[in-house]
Amino acid sequence: MNDLSVSEQLSVIRAMVARSRRETAESGRFFVWLGVVALVGVAVIASLEQAGRTGLVLPSLVTMAVVSGIVGYLTLARARKRSGARSYAAAVSAFVWFGVGTVALLVAFVLPLVGAYGWSLAPVLTCLVLGIGVFSTGAIFEVPTVAWCALAWWIAGVGIVFVEGSPRAAIMACAIGVGWILPGILFGRSSGGNDTDA
Repeated sequence: MNDLSVSEQLSVIRAMVARSRRETAESGRFFVWLGVVALVGVAVIASLEQAGRTGLVLPSLVTMAVVSGIVGYLTLARARKRSGARSYAAAVSAFVWFGVGTVALLVAFVLPLVGAYGWSLAPVLTCLVLGIGVFSTGAIFEVPTVAWCALAWWIAGVGIVFVEGSPRAAIMACAIGVGWILPGILFGRSSGGNDTDA
């Protein structure tokens, strides 16, 4: 039998809840920073396409993927450094995003490069994969409103099938806003504070 008093048990529970809130807020930072990087990338790529510099689009996509990976890694490493041990939800979420990121790289770069399908299908499939990541993260951290934000990615994936050029960039920007930045804000609010600023 455990000899902890009721007040000691309550303090342990409060500490666990506080840690969980911090980790949820850190997930919010992850989403916000990735959203900002992605918005900049979409703006750059749309500008290149509009200027007729389509040869620079692929290097820009690769640069955006690398920067996103670095930002995601640094954000999660910072969270791990501050909190020490991770909760089960944080660990599972990190694995989910590693898998989602790997599949996104495959469908956005590798498979089109080897000729499995055309480049126009890459953003469609990428949107569908990213939606799975957002949905899973909302479910893992038990924030249903974040899970519903995945619809933005799935709707965008279907919507960009029917358009080219600037409308495609606008649809992607909306998906990023509702599918990444809004979940970051919601995570910050669900953690009991405004912790989404870095």
